[in-house]
Amino acid sequence: MKKKLIYFILIISHLSFLLAGAFLYERERIPQIIPVNDKKITIHYPYNFNSIGEGNAPVSVIIIGRYESNKSKIATKFTLNLLKQYPGKVHFIYCPVKIVSKPSYDKIAYGAYAAGKLGKFWEYIDYFVETKNFTDAGLETIVEKLKLQKIQFTQLSQSQQAKKFYETNAKVVKDHKVQKVGTFIINGSLIGSLDSAQQLKTLIDFELKKHNKKNHSK
Repeated sequence: MKKKLIYFILIISHLSFLLAGAFLYERERIPQIIPVNDKKITIHYPYNFNSIGEGNAPVSVIIIGRYESNKSKIATKFTLNLLKQYPGKVHFIYCPVKIVSKPSYDKIAYGAYAAGKLGKFWEYIDYFVETKNFTDAGLETIVEKLKLQKIQFTQLSQSQQAKKFYETNAKVVKDHKVQKVGTFIINGSLIGSLDSAQQLKTLIDFELKKHNKKNHSK
């Protein structure tokens, strides 16, 4: 009888450890939000051509990316698809940064600003994300494909405003202490990289629930 009791206790203990381990694994697998504060977050970002949704939406999602980064590509793709489930509730900003070690990349980078001002930002970055054709020929191809007025495109891409766009994005990176591309910032909190739309959905739902609870308590 005592042996059976001991075996039973050992089995229960073993199962408890397994369940605890599974719980901790899930917590580590899905990043946890550390709220900056309980106030409503409004992202004061001066550009709208690289964003989707209204700036006063209850949830803001920023991705720090580069066009040549596959991690950025995957994160942006599943984010854009997921946003369809949250009309009016999420403000999304794709925040591209330059490759400092590749000066030849500058024309491509500044061209994104020009394409954005001409209403073709997303189509422009899609081309370079997919082709990785960071050459003068690649730039000429997409300008022609999108039917962008060449003189206007060149003037915009060579303007101080184009440089200011990347300086602004660099400040976002610095202010949030971002270490790598493919990083998510949600409602002002640095989250890190995410691997799936489900992980992002969990975090968006968490922020929406917090927002709704706060409004109901007023």
